[in-house]
Amino acid sequence: MELIYIDIATLDDLEEIYRIEKSSFKTPWTKELIREELTFPLSLNLVAKYNGRICGFLLSWQIPPEIHILTLAVEPESRGIGIGRALMEGLFAEAEKRNCCKFTLEVRASNKDAIEFYKKFCFLPKGVRKKYYQDTNEDAIIMWREKGDDRK
Repeated sequence: MELIYIDIATLDDLEEIYRIEKSSFKTPWTKELIREELTFPLSLNLVAKYNGRICGFLLSWQIPPEIHILTLAVEPESRGIGIGRALMEGLFAEAEKRNCCKFTLEVRASNKDAIEFYKKFCFLPKGVRKKYYQDTNEDAIIMWREKGDDRK
């Protein structure tokens, strides 16, 4: 069985991240926006490699003691084998090295699969941002995980 490797994303990963972004979202981020995130000083960005190639990514900002997850995607043909989980675990490990212990994100209210995915990592819904998504005016659920929330 192949192992999933998590690495810090770099500008060299831009094309692969953009490919996955386009295949994962109805309203994908532009390549330029992804490029900006890859070079933004507060960014903590990860890629997942499986079978020697990038098949998932996670973009976030680190504002100690918090991490704000901006987006996470796994290419459609690689879903269901633990890549999303590996990205989240990689983020938690990197966050600990950087003295970050609180995590937040926004997720479309209609994206039940993503909400359930984040709940598996002890993220809890804490609020709503009305009409957050400009493409559809859909609300976003604000989710948080703090140190101590990982107790089962």
